[in-house]
Amino acid sequence: VLAFQSTHFLVESRKNLPHLAASDVTTTPSTSSYLATCIPGLSDVLVDELRHLGVYDVCKLSPSAVSCTATLLQALACTMHLRTAHKFSELLASSDNIHSKEDLEYWISTLPVAHLLGDGCGGLLTLSVVCKGRPSAADLSHTHFTALTVKNALCDAVRQIRGDRPYVDTTYAQVPLVVHCHESSFTLYRCLHHGSLHE
Repeated sequence: VLAFQSTHFLVESRKNLPHLAASDVTTTPSTSSYLATCIPGLSDVLVDELRHLGVYDVCKLSPSAVSCTATLLQALACTMHLRTAHKFSELLASSDNIHSKEDLEYWISTLPVAHLLGDGCGGLLTLSVVCKGRPSAADLSHTHFTALTVKNALCDAVRQIRGDRPYVDTTYAQVPLVVHCHESSFTLYRCLHHGSLHE
């Protein structure tokens, strides 16, 4: 079920990407950066699991986080076969220069929201946003407020493109987003599943 849901909203989100001519398509599948998180202390086991699944550039970031590079099919395979990970997310964007609520809103406005949520050529995808970490900005000290700021900025960007806004679904969003923040550094991820992989 998780694999079907992940495939559905990833395929839907990619429908808005520009059409490529045959001459633009290469034989090498495109890759993206991903973050796998686990219970603290299991990251070495997670590294071994990821390498066994054939993903690239596996790197232990902390006792509870491992980064890697993978194709979409490899990423979906990770959501099905990883045993130690409880989250597996695609890296969308990052910034080291977020010092206020206005900085965060501006950064979100520069992201390719049309590709992420819809550009007017079809129905909008639903979204959810959660925030983890502690930013240094005084007006972003509460994680719920920070997540709300990101959600509102995304909705405003979509409204400027097509005049309406995406729905928020905190349970089964088609685009579940996670914001990791530490002081002035912010990273935006798209989770490839709902809930924990252990469920």
